[in-house]
Amino acid sequence: MPLAYAPAVLWSVAVPMLLAQLAISVLNDWADRALDARAGRRRALEIGVLRPGAALALAGALAVAALASTWAAGDGPEATLLLALGIVAGFAYDLWLKPTPLSFLPFAFAFPLLVVWVTSVVGYGPPAWIVFLGGAPLAVAIHLADSIPDLGPDERSGVRNLAVVLKERGASRAGAVLLLGGAAALALASVRANPWLAAFILLIGIGAGLAFNAGMTSRWIAAPAAGIVTVAWLTIAPW
Repeated sequence: MPLAYAPAVLWSVAVPMLLAQLAISVLNDWADRALDARAGRRRALEIGVLRPGAALALAGALAVAALASTWAAGDGPEATLLLALGIVAGFAYDLWLKPTPLSFLPFAFAFPLLVVWVTSVVGYGPPAWIVFLGGAPLAVAIHLADSIPDLGPDERSGVRNLAVVLKERGASRAGAVLLLGGAAALALASVRANPWLAAFILLIGIGAGLAFNAGMTSRWIAAPAAGIVTVAWLTIAPW
């Protein structure tokens, strides 16, 4: 089945994904409410639009709705379980792992899992082990890229995420290696089936890695590069 999925299939993917992301986002705001208040960020909880108890209940309701929607769409127990694992990973990040050196773990697990979940819904896609082999390094690179610009405020507030531990230079080097490593893994996985695709993915990985290591605005390098590599790999490779 090609990736030109029918609207009904796209709907069964889009709605649960949106609900799950909203649940994780709302819980993140709830968990960060004290930090947001000290920093003067005008979030819904801080300006009184939403009370903490209501935000916590809303996050739970959105998570349940996400699981119910994927089950109601007929995606099956496997897809429902995979989505539940993704939500648990997001909640673990919000509640416990975000300010710790293990902040990268939910990204390394949940982002590749998202692709595996989509393939379980549509019944078509690459093997899960290849998705994790290439996707986990790309996801951690995105996490580092997103964290580097906030190193100063995070360190002053006591946050000890992976980027803070590695410092700016170490985080940039690690991000560069992860970008290149993830791209190389996906390139190797598709080189026999489509050498031109493999070369394109590898070139994107090398270019993004060099730019990341050079200290360019990493937030605007890692995510687009990882997105281009992943989309190209998923849509062109003959899975």
